[in-house]
Parts: sequence; structure tokens; C-alpha cells
Amino acid sequence: MDEIEGRWLLDKSQFTIEDGICKHISFGNSRHSHKMSQVYLSHQLDGLVTRIRCTDDKKYVMTTKGKRYSGKASETNIMLPKKDGKDVFNLHKECGYPYIDKTRYIIKFGKHTLEIDVFNSIDLAIVEIEFDKLDALDEFRSSIKLGQISGYHGFGKDITDDHSYSNFKLALSGIINE
Repeated sequence: MDEIEGRWLLDKSQFTIEDGICKHISFGNSRHSHKMSQVYLSHQLDGLVTRIRCTDDKKYVMTTKGKRYSGKASETNIMLPKKDGKDVFNLHKECGYPYIDKTRYIIKFGKHTLEIDVFNSIDLAIVEIEFDKLDALDEFRSSIKLGQISGYHGFGKDITDDHSYSNFKLALSGIINE
């Protein structure tokens, strides 16, 4: 299955976190949040990445994701039984495989759902929006550049095609877990 998403940096001065709620100046307040940890099991030269994500210490999903081109990447998700997922996740984390910890805040923004990932150990926040079609992503990106979207100033640098901000690259750099 293909995943189509746009990604932008966020200025952390534009929002606050209070009582588990993200309050953004332009986007409004989050409906809910999730604690997420991701451990990366493998990475191929062609950009193929395999990871296990633990959400709220309850749900474990193994994902294989291809390299993103113009906002589009192939992605396969497999739900793991909690015990098996936890065992594999902890084994790889203990063995020094790259991992990240973040909190994801969900905010409704017009007809879109924003996923704001806040990496608490570094000064970094990224907003992601998933789209059904590549044309819809391209139109949204153009509208932000032209200032045609209410609250557009809340979006920072467009990093949709900047692979240095992929979660894998951030985990590999080690800056997230220092």
C-alpha cells in the first residue's frame, strides 16, 4: 500500500503542551495524543526500512517502508501480538539498534488531520498530513507556499522530500536519544 504524506518543521514557540494537550497558535488544540517508540531493525541501500512501533505501550506494529519520493512511499504494516512485539522491540532496543521516542498529537485542521510529532529530547517538532492522492498533496503544498490556507504561517520548512528528517535518519544520528 502506498502512503502519501506531506511533512513540515514546526516552530516550537508556536505551541505549548499543557496537561497532555498540544495547543497550537494557528492549528488549535489536539484531540488526543500517543506516546510512540520506534526501533529500526534494518535499512537497505535503496531506502527500504523495517521498524517496530510501540504505541502507548499497548500496540506493536512492524512496518516495512520504501524510500519516499515526492511525498509517496510504499508501506506494509503487520500487527504483532503484544507479547511478541514487546519481546522483539525490547531485544533490539537493548542491543543498540537505532530508536526514537516521541509524542504524537492529533489536531483536526479543516478537512485534514495533523499529526504533530514532538521529540522531547531535542528541539524538534514535525507535522505530517496524509493524503489520498498525490495531486492533493501537491495542491496543499502549493497553497501553503502561496499563503492561501488559513493558518499557513504555522507550517515551517517543507521537509516532505528531505530524507535527513526521516525518523530513521533522526534515530540513526543518535541526537534523539542522548
